Amino acid sequence: LDLKNSFAYKKADSKFIGQAQSMNFMSVVDSYVKAEPYSEFCRVAYIYENKALARSCFRGLEALKSPGTAEKDILSAAVDALEFTYLYPPNPRKDLNKPYIVQNSWPIESSDELTPDDLAALIGKQQAALPAAVVIRLVLLESPGKRQESKVEFTKTVALPLGLR
Repeated sequence: LDLKNSFAYKKADSKFIGQAQSMNFMSVVDSYVKAEPYSEFCRVAYIYENKALARSCFRGLEALKSPGTAEKDILSAAVDALEFTYLYPPNPRKDLNKPYIVQNSWPIESSDELTPDDLAALIGKQQAALPAAVVIRLVLLESPGKRQESKVEFTKTVALPLGLR
């Protein structure tokens, strides 16, 4: 739900930063005061390190600080692999046969296929926007630490309603 509720912070800087094993973005989350629900904005971070998947929520002014401070919630300590990839629509004049272009970071960091000017323009465009979708590949250890350790793999594509179209 964090991704579905993501939004661009401001016109020139969406604050969406994605790598292969981590992601930071602005989102609207549900919070509670004395059992009363309310919505607030925060910066959500998902990080995979040391075989664990953690989520942090930077609330209020902490959301605008980099790196900021927030408690990490460990979502799973039995993760064998995690991979985020980012999708955006192709240029309709150049890439007629591609439904989406896939990249391993957001915004793009480098490209062998683009001229330096085209790469700079794409980086600027992506810094100001959200990807169209994020593909999440998660491999969990079913019986961590046991002799017969098995793995379960999940892949989910999450379309971002406010992402590039």
